[in-house]
Amino acid sequence: MAKTTGRVPISPNPKKMLTMAADVYKKHVDEGTSSPLLILDGTDWKAIGPTIEQALALHKEAEMHKRRMEAAYRERDLLITPISKGLKASRNLLKAINKDNPKRLANWGFEVDDSVKKAKVKKPEHD
Repeated sequence: MAKTTGRVPISPNPKKMLTMAADVYKKHVDEGTSSPLLILDGTDWKAIGPTIEQALALHKEAEMHKRRMEAAYRERDLLITPISKGLKASRNLLKAINKDNPKRLANWGFEVDDSVKKAKVKKPEHD
């Protein structure tokens, strides 16, 4: 019979990884002095274990803020469309009124760029 080697992946997903760490820590604590993890060099589950719940709580808080942020962006976007339309219409009217001196639009909060546009230079085609 062929010997099988099982893959044991650790999810890059923070919630899944932290949940797995909590399970490992629980088993480590349950095993007590017979836990094979006690021989790890450079890994102290006694120090790591208590931080898992804190990390999970912070993850949950971050996800809540992410959902609130996405909702706020959706609400903002609904308000931005008419604002943008009004701003463009106002700019166009003020430009028409001040066609001889568009710098006056700066008094209204617009940034007026009166520099000469550089002509676009076509790159030569190589055969």
